[in-house]
Amino acid sequence: MARDHRCLAVVGSAYLVQGIVAGLGAVLVGVLAQLGVPLETQVGILASGALPWLLKFVLALVLDLGPSWPLRVRGVVLSVVQAGVALGLWGLSQTWPAVSAAEPNATPLGLVWVALNFGVASQDTLVDGLALDTLSERRAATATLMGLGHMIGFGVGPLILNRKIASAGMAAGLALPAWWVAAITLAPALLLWLPGRPTQARARARPLDAREPRELGALAWLLVVFALLLFGAAATGAVGAEFLFGTLGWDLDRYTRLPLIAAVVGILGSLACGPLVERLGPARAAILTSAALGATWLVFAGLAPVWDHDATILGLATVEGSLQAALLVALHGLALLVASRSPAPTTTFVLAMAALNLPRVLAPLAAPGILAALGFAGLFAACGLGQILAGAGLWPFRELAARAAPKSD
Repeated sequence: MARDHRCLAVVGSAYLVQGIVAGLGAVLVGVLAQLGVPLETQVGILASGALPWLLKFVLALVLDLGPSWPLRVRGVVLSVVQAGVALGLWGLSQTWPAVSAAEPNATPLGLVWVALNFGVASQDTLVDGLALDTLSERRAATATLMGLGHMIGFGVGPLILNRKIASAGMAAGLALPAWWVAAITLAPALLLWLPGRPTQARARARPLDAREPRELGALAWLLVVFALLLFGAAATGAVGAEFLFGTLGWDLDRYTRLPLIAAVVGILGSLACGPLVERLGPARAAILTSAALGATWLVFAGLAPVWDHDATILGLATVEGSLQAALLVALHGLALLVASRSPAPTTTFVLAMAALNLPRVLAPLAAPGILAALGFAGLFAACGLGQILAGAGLWPFRELAARAAPKSD
């Protein structure tokens, strides 16, 4: 197997782990909503789990400022970190009795959830550095695998978990992903037979004092736009369980159809966006998908009289799921492209990802207040308009193409 193919496999498997944990979070919030846990507690757990993702830049700086790690060392470290994630997933299952007790206590679950996300965020940083150092000629494929791995874990994972929960209980369901991740820890072993220290990103980078203020301003603007682009998805996701179970009166059987839809359309959306990024460039692809996603929420807000029809919700899940997956691929492609031109490539990419994850902290905290002020229709309409405007913020980057850089090592 060629080096590039091995590195692509490691990147895809790491983002699969990320998707599994994110999908578990969606299942967790749905079950908490069914148990009558207050919405504030639900979104608090979601927000606390997002905090480690905002601190990834510390490890990124270590990677950028220190010598390039040999591929074999990266493989060993990734396997160890992923083993820690598997252990964290098992630990999460041990906290469930406290949540389901007569006097529920979600604090142990929240603490383990933070530790679990710290492990996932760490493995993501290591893999991001690997992608920048070894896959500069395969940015579109790398971005596609990042989005695809996440969507498979996020879509297929909950589908299997819901069945396990229904047959064996929540504790058993929470423990199941630990075995999946334990198996995935074998993927980084593909790096153990690869010699050398990859330095593609370092060879292309210019000295820090060679960067113009205009370029630094463009990077700052990109981070601001990235911080806005997923706010709508995080806000609607935070109140989604309350909307379905509390407002529409759905039960778990109806709810379990959504992960299957998310899995199928998410995979299709990720695969379809790869060629779009290659043809149009990542910024143009992101602008188009963001506008389409915003328009979808605006239309859904106008369909409030027929929200009680399952077809309306399933239609939203289909269109929204495919567009969110496509948007993630385009944004990963844009972040890889911008980071490859930076003097600190891993840190730049991680900062971009931290900006993308910032709504996972802020939107769940803001969503209950927005919902109280605007109602569900107003919330969807506001998110739709905001999504279109945020996508338009990428217009200055429209000329950046996903062309491969010349090989440096």
